[in-house]
Amino acid sequence: MDPFNLQEVVIYRPGQFGDTVAAFPVLEAIKTAYPHLKITYLTNSFEKNEAHVGSKNIPIVPGDSVANLSTSVDDTYSYQVGSRPWKILMSLRSKLKNNRRTALLYMNHPTTSSWRILRDYLFFSSFGFEEVKGFRTTWSQVRSQKEEKSIVMKESDRLIELAVKCGFNVSYPLKCSVKTDDTWLKNKWTEWDLNKKTVLAMCVGSKMQSKRWPLEKFIEVGKKWHKMQGSDIVVVGGPEEIDIANYVVGKWDGYGHSACGVNLNQTAAVLSASQLYCGNDTGSMHLAAVMGIPTVSIFSSLDIEGRWSPYGTNHKVIRNPIECSGCMLSECFADPAPCIDMTTTDTVIAAIKSSFN
Repeated sequence: MDPFNLQEVVIYRPGQFGDTVAAFPVLEAIKTAYPHLKITYLTNSFEKNEAHVGSKNIPIVPGDSVANLSTSVDDTYSYQVGSRPWKILMSLRSKLKNNRRTALLYMNHPTTSSWRILRDYLFFSSFGFEEVKGFRTTWSQVRSQKEEKSIVMKESDRLIELAVKCGFNVSYPLKCSVKTDDTWLKNKWTEWDLNKKTVLAMCVGSKMQSKRWPLEKFIEVGKKWHKMQGSDIVVVGGPEEIDIANYVVGKWDGYGHSACGVNLNQTAAVLSASQLYCGNDTGSMHLAAVMGIPTVSIFSSLDIEGRWSPYGTNHKVIRNPIECSGCMLSECFADPAPCIDMTTTDTVIAAIKSSFN
């Protein structure tokens, strides 16, 4: 495939917040190498913007909304999960009316089954794209990762490697450009008196119970770090995390602030003005990382090590391998999950100190 002969590339990438942000580096890389190329991001959506996680339906951030944060994305399309295939086909065909000089680049998850890759290939081949790419490479990458017993390639890096193997001459970007609400940020930083202070962004929640480090430990880290450094702390997260953010901020004496529940452009603005991110393995962590913000990330051991590590090199990942590592449970049998509860506040403080230095 010669991207210079194309007018548009449709990136197929299903998923939610973190899944989508993990694709930002490859989107940035393609747009930088081929600025003439229109990038359309095709993803899935969920009814009422809710997904079934563990035993509950929880609010999610739809992938198309997240994709619009990237300055590299020119257009987005989405289809609703659970729709009949023929309805999806007719809807997408009506939107993608002219597929001449348009290629589809398949970037599904690293755990996608072989039968689904084949099904998707047959499905997208019927659209009349000039080329459909990424299916064979995805199949090869999935097979390779299944054979790995320890550490695998970061998801962001895997997607860049996929693009290269599909004919895109791209390189790893140092960071990604995202759309931030700078007017809102200026007003909030003035309101919170943060303009001349160092700021630690923190995410204390997660949609998965097995990824949540105990709130009391976050509170202790905040107290210790403020005493050591004098930094203020801004908590980021979704609307469903407003209550826990208020609880945590209430334990800090005037140096904590909650930005939970704000929109994505405002969350990105908070991260852009922070010197460091500290928190759980979340979409906010991935967003901070692709923006070039150093992160201290507290991981559970539910997945294979390395797969969802933050993009780039300036990060500290704290993870404790235990006997049940790789369980893939969104809800652990224990609360908190033993693998994440093993992480001590002293370990996190040391990582934050090292990152700031």
